[in-house]
Amino acid sequence: MLPSVWMSLTSRVLRVGMKPVSDLNTTLEAALCAGESTGKQAFRDFVRALKAAVDAGEWIDAAQALKRAVGPDLDYSSVRSLARVRDQLLDHIDPPSRSVRLAVLGSFTTTQLVEVLELQLFAAGIGCEIYESEFGVVRQEILDPTSQLYEFDPGTVYLATDWRDLAHAPPLEQGLADVKQRVTREIEEWSSLWEKLHRGSGAR
Repeated sequence: MLPSVWMSLTSRVLRVGMKPVSDLNTTLEAALCAGESTGKQAFRDFVRALKAAVDAGEWIDAAQALKRAVGPDLDYSSVRSLARVRDQLLDHIDPPSRSVRLAVLGSFTTTQLVEVLELQLFAAGIGCEIYESEFGVVRQEILDPTSQLYEFDPGTVYLATDWRDLAHAPPLEQGLADVKQRVTREIEEWSSLWEKLHRGSGAR
């Protein structure tokens, strides 16, 4: 009698232990295949299953499923949901074999951009240490050899800029020759910044 009871209990434990992974795979496929009308609910179901897998100690399976779920079309709310789960997993999985030191210099607030980069790098199997400058100090960080940028010693620098950073934007009434001169000056100044940054840090 005892062996059969033991086998029954063992079978129940195995089934319970396997359920988070089974649910995880099912909800992941549903989320990946969902259409626009069902996509948000399918993603929420997947995140719940992902958290259940983490709580059950299925860290490797959870990490693999999370990586598959990361795509270029995730909205910021979804990025935050997955990033929170990733943070829980980091202490339970092996560190990636490849890592980067990335500096992000932005003329606007880059907090959300950095979170997206961290998640995308995790999904690609790349560890990262990121330096994020204060916004609006791109030129100052590059031109000052004692700035925190150079102290960080990045391997790669991401310049997050937009049209507002153009120093020589031409007025609408300006002629073609003057516009070309302004474009040339703009390119020369940005090229000078890039070259100084590369010489000072060796970064890409």
